[in-house]
Amino acid sequence: MRTVATWLIVSLLSLLPAAMASAVELKLFFPQNRTTFQTNELIDVSIVRTGEGDLPAGNLTLVLAGEKSKMTFVFGLKAGSQSATDNLHLNGWLIKPGAYTLTATMGGATDKADIEVFSHIRKSTYKTIHWGGPRGDAMKGEGEDGLGFNLMMGGTEEISIREKMDIMGTCLMGGTHQHDGNTDCDWSDPYTYIGAIQRGMDRGMSFRTMPNFIGVHLHDEPGLTWNDHPFLKGEDGKPRNKHQVKLIIL
Repeated sequence: MRTVATWLIVSLLSLLPAAMASAVELKLFFPQNRTTFQTNELIDVSIVRTGEGDLPAGNLTLVLAGEKSKMTFVFGLKAGSQSATDNLHLNGWLIKPGAYTLTATMGGATDKADIEVFSHIRKSTYKTIHWGGPRGDAMKGEGEDGLGFNLMMGGTEEISIREKMDIMGTCLMGGTHQHDGNTDCDWSDPYTYIGAIQRGMDRGMSFRTMPNFIGVHLHDEPGLTWNDHPFLKGEDGKPRNKHQVKLIIL
């Protein structure tokens, strides 16, 4: 027959797994550094577990709940030592636009976060731009459901997704019509167009996590058309410039 002391020891030992599980902390993180997403992307979700000792293996329950919809996923996570990160993905193509709460639960640990999902489909195939206007948060209310602009020229602001706008870099070549504002920079010169390609690639990389990124803007009118050709003249004997431009990249 078990003594009272033995019974207490056995009972306390049976509670150890639950106590260890409750000591584990669980946090939700979004590697894309935003909580606003579109229906044309994979939504990255990182689950970070920390504890004082070894982390037990077990099932993680991830629940995405909206006003009229709910999705539940179960993932088997491996054991770890003090800290472990598991990277998961939600398919935005299969999520209806709306506001959601994402809840992660494992054992006695839980964490939640609010996210928004917007459609990537625009009302028009034309690009309507507030050229020379405000950028970022200052464009709140100017998107497709406001003033009707569907393209933001500027940085990688998250508000562009909320405003249902596409986004692109602007004036990569120095903010003027020719490369660095120099009309001697002929587009037929490899040092010119290779430099433009490089700047376009560098700027494009800053948008690599944005689902509404559509390209980069170099600059506008070719300034070389302003100059007279050094040799060609028109029928009136005056210099003409329409043959001055050897290459235009649109």
